[in-house]
Amino acid sequence: MPLDSISNFYREEGLTTIADVPICWMDTHNDCLDATCDAMEPTAMAFTLKAASDQHLAFARSLTHQAMGHYYRQYDLTWSDKGFDTAWAGRENWLICQDDRLVGFVSLSRDDNALYIRELHILEAFRRQGAGSWVLEQMICKAHVEKRGYLRLTVFKT
Repeated sequence: MPLDSISNFYREEGLTTIADVPICWMDTHNDCLDATCDAMEPTAMAFTLKAASDQHLAFARSLTHQAMGHYYRQYDLTWSDKGFDTAWAGRENWLICQDDRLVGFVSLSRDDNALYIRELHILEAFRRQGAGSWVLEQMICKAHVEKRGYLRLTVFKT
């Protein structure tokens, strides 16, 4: 669905989340029709997702703090390493890699109806190369395979 159509749908439906995509829209997305869709498959761009572990916590915390620093300063918020670490421990976390390079991470949670992207951060040197779009496509597949009705993502103004 074109981005303009999605934006119009949001306004018409009164959705408050920046991206609250009903997965049924993706039924025409050929990559997601197969119930065996493997959301972790590499693509021509050589992006892959690898399960993150506690050894990647410092990387993820630092990247998030760096990416969100402007927002925290703008709204006079206080960053909490402990808060981030607690959230990390309770989520499903994936590293975003391009070839053998670590370029970012995505952090997920769920409820009965939706897959939530809680964090999605890409190192500045690797932005605007398609990694974020690729990850969103993989998460749409993941939500579809898990039979979740929505993929949810909140975007912060910066």
